[in-house]
Amino acid sequence: MLSLYSIYAEERRGVVVGIFLAAFLSTLALAAVFAFWDLGNFLSGELRGILGVGRYVVFPTQDAKFAGGDVVRAAAAVCSERAYGVVYMPIKVVYVNGTERWVTAAFVPRGAVEGVRLLEVAATRHVASEGEALYVYVNNRPFLVTVARALEGVIYVPGLSADLYLDAELLGASRFDVLVVEKGACGGAEDIRALFPGAAVLDTDLLLSAFWGQLLLYLAGVSAVAASSAAAVAALNYTLAMSTLHAHWKDFAVMRVVGMKRRQLLTLAAMLFYAPALMGVAAAAFLASGVHIEGLNIDVGAGVAKAAVIVAVFSALPQIPAFRKLYALRPVEALRYE
Repeated sequence: MLSLYSIYAEERRGVVVGIFLAAFLSTLALAAVFAFWDLGNFLSGELRGILGVGRYVVFPTQDAKFAGGDVVRAAAAVCSERAYGVVYMPIKVVYVNGTERWVTAAFVPRGAVEGVRLLEVAATRHVASEGEALYVYVNNRPFLVTVARALEGVIYVPGLSADLYLDAELLGASRFDVLVVEKGACGGAEDIRALFPGAAVLDTDLLLSAFWGQLLLYLAGVSAVAASSAAAVAALNYTLAMSTLHAHWKDFAVMRVVGMKRRQLLTLAAMLFYAPALMGVAAAAFLASGVHIEGLNIDVGAGVAKAAVIVAVFSALPQIPAFRKLYALRPVEALRYE
């Protein structure tokens, strides 16, 4: 069988190489589609964790601060039931083993960030892991806190992201760097801008929509490559199968005459017609499976496996007519074929 395969492959080596490369590219492109989709879901979740949905984030003018009364006024402007201020500052962290480092901390009210209580904090994973105890120094006063929630901390949004989230009560009365206002029953971003001239107002829903819009553009481009290369695989597979079948019809008939069973003949045909696509899929899967995205909770291997199965199945469909003809081949009738 291998000698027959080498003869037929040599005759049509251009088509064989084309099938291999198209299947290779199609598998990689489709795996990238799945990876982009998973990445979008992951990063979107990160943004929601940082921003929350249905909120306005208000940044003051340069070197300005918000007071407690500004929180009330901002909430009233949009008829919101919840608004709060956030204070950002550098904080010294001392680990149990004595190691010290400086991180950016955000002081928020309890409930604003999941896991934040008086002596419980939320921290990015590069600062501490869940359950770890550490000392934080707030206004030179040490507090022993426990990390109740560890965050991925992949996306950094200036003025919103922090390495460590602490209970605002540890800081006491203060002026705020940022206001967060949940959307209410009236008004909108323009009403808040009118209330604080010069302030920047970020609509978190619009930001998330813009994020997905940009990501979908990338997905569309990669999907187009995957679809076009998969179509090329199908067309080339059909061409290889039908041309080989036509050129060597009597050869296949002779094999049937000398005793080759139908299943053996189909196995040979699968090697001749299907092997190039499978080799392309396997090579792409091997290459892509070694990719690891550091710090992201994305299963690249699962996307590669799905892409490989889809391309392999799609590559086999155009060969069904050739397989049906071979299965129905009658030796006596075929030997009279000219």
